[in-house]
Amino acid sequence: MQSNKNEIKKLQLELEEIKSSRQYKLCKKLFAPYSIFKNFINLFFDKKISKTKSKYPDAKFITDKKFCKKSLNYKKAVILGNAKNLDVLTKKQFKLYKVNKYTLTIGLNRSFYSFDTEVLLWADYEIIDEILKTNTKNLDNTIVVQTTNNNTKNNLAFWKENKSFDVYPNKSLFKARNILVSALHLCYLNNIKEIELYGFEFDSRNYFFDTDKYDGINEYEIKVNLTIKNEFIGYDTKKIVKEVLEFMLQKGFKISYYGNSQFLSSIEGLKKNDK
Repeated sequence: MQSNKNEIKKLQLELEEIKSSRQYKLCKKLFAPYSIFKNFINLFFDKKISKTKSKYPDAKFITDKKFCKKSLNYKKAVILGNAKNLDVLTKKQFKLYKVNKYTLTIGLNRSFYSFDTEVLLWADYEIIDEILKTNTKNLDNTIVVQTTNNNTKNNLAFWKENKSFDVYPNKSLFKARNILVSALHLCYLNNIKEIELYGFEFDSRNYFFDTDKYDGINEYEIKVNLTIKNEFIGYDTKKIVKEVLEFMLQKGFKISYYGNSQFLSSIEGLKKNDK
C-alpha cells in the first residue's frame, strides 16, 4: 500500500514538472485563443451551473462581481474550511452562529457536505459537479458565490508589490492559491473585524470528506518548486495565506482558529481557541 502511495506521489510531481516545462507553456500559448473562448463559455453559458440552479431552486447562485456590490452588515464571520479538524465544530455551536444576526457564516468548497452556511464560496468547477451529483438540504437559502478572477499570477504580482488589499483594482474577490484568501478579502471589504476559522490546517491534504485524489501526499503543497517559481512568482499556498492573515491582523482584525494546525500556530497574533 505504501509503495502505491509513493508511486502516486511520484507521478503527481512528474506531472507538475511537465506543466512547468517550456514545451508545455508553448502549447498553452498556441491554444490561448481557445482557452479564452472556453472560459467565456464557462462563465456565461455553462450548462452544469444552469442544471444546478434548477436542482437547488432555494439557493441563489451568483458571481463574486455581483455579490461584492452588496454591503454586508455583520460584526463577525465564521469561515469553514475542508480540513479534518472541522469536526470540532458541533451542530449545536453552528446553530448558535446561524441564529446570531450579527454573525455571517461562510463555507468554502465542500463544507456544504456538513453545514448550511449563509454563503458558500467556490472556485473550481469540480465543486459544481459534486453539488450537482449530491442531494443536500445544506444549500437551501444559501448564496453560492463563484470566485471568477482566474489570473492568479497577476493577483500574486499585485500582492507581492503592495502586501495589501487597500488598492486592489478588481471588482471581484481576490483569488490566489487558496480560497480562504478570497473569504478574508470578503471580510475586509465589509469591515467584518472578528473572524473565526474552523477546518483549516495547511499541514496535510487529509480532508474531512472522502477523496483519493491526494492519496499518499502528506505535505500540503503539491506544486513543484519550478511551478511555484515560474507560475506563482515564488508564492506557495502557505506564503500567500500567511501574508494575507498578517495583513488583516495588522489592520486590526481579530482572527482566531479552532483545531490543531502547526502552520496557523506559527503566525504571530493569530489566536487559537480551545474547545
